[in-house]
Amino acid sequence: PQDKLVATPARLNFGHLTEGYVYGMDLTLTNVGNMPCRFNIKPVKSATHPNLHETLACEWNKGPVAPGMTAKVTVQLMAVSGLELDECITILSESTIISVPITATVRPVSEGGKVSLPRSVRILSNARLPAVRRPG
Repeated sequence: PQDKLVATPARLNFGHLTEGYVYGMDLTLTNVGNMPCRFNIKPVKSATHPNLHETLACEWNKGPVAPGMTAKVTVQLMAVSGLELDECITILSESTIISVPITATVRPVSEGGKVSLPRSVRILSNARLPAVRRPG
């Protein structure tokens, strides 16, 4: 007997985002095994984006997932100017390792225009982040 998690969708494509907002996508984990299972999500380590942990977060209810049941993971991305994201989220259970690719491109506000989001992406916070002032 073992646990077996399946992630849906198999990849998270945030598309083209406008800087200054927090976006979210839901990832569903289904236990298709015959044993309850627990899972954890490893922090994303990125050679390209050393501070990615400040802009990418995953939220879920801790606890076991019974056979046949699902758990929802909300993946949150703070759109920081110039971010070209092409990484993987790693989900670990007792006997399953799942890698879910995540992609996004952030456009500066100065480019303006309407951003068309994939249907599965939603804006979690439309409060504009304060502009960072650089010394000099």
